[in-house]
Amino acid sequence: MTTLENLTTYLKYDDIFEIYEDNDVDDVDYDEGVLTISWDCKFDKEKKEFVNKELNDLMSNEHHFKVENGKGNFMWLEKIKKKCNYEIGDEIYIFTKTNCDGFFNCYYTKNKYLHNCQKYHNMYIDKRGFVNVEQYVYPYLNYQQYQTEYNDMAIASYFVRHTCLYNDMINKNK
Repeated sequence: MTTLENLTTYLKYDDIFEIYEDNDVDDVDYDEGVLTISWDCKFDKEKKEFVNKELNDLMSNEHHFKVENGKGNFMWLEKIKKKCNYEIGDEIYIFTKTNCDGFFNCYYTKNKYLHNCQKYHNMYIDKRGFVNVEQYVYPYLNYQQYQTEYNDMAIASYFVRHTCLYNDMINKNK
């Protein structure tokens, strides 16, 4: 049975690319790359359901976290920290993206101003080691009301240090 605690035993990790260079930024060392996190998400066409629904539900919450979905795992962040040679006092900016079931990509960098990470990251590991995840504010009952009143189509967001096994581990080690 797949649980929050054993979730990472079902994951596979692949590097798409890694860059370890200065990239014309003076006095800034950073690491950058893309880590693909995948899992077995077989779909039973006859039953019209995923073979391991628990795994898919848990992983859906990992790459697109919402507070109302409950506690997350996020222990896979240790792989990214290792690739970036993370130390307390560093920050790592991460953008997660998925196009289909069974995997998501984590674009990561220690340089907030590289590749628009300042604008587009949806999670980051802060200077104390905790992960903070973007949450969106939807102040109106429906999209049409929002669009007619503000018409700029921007949605407000903020970062939250949510409850997850990864943050529990960081807090325990403090």
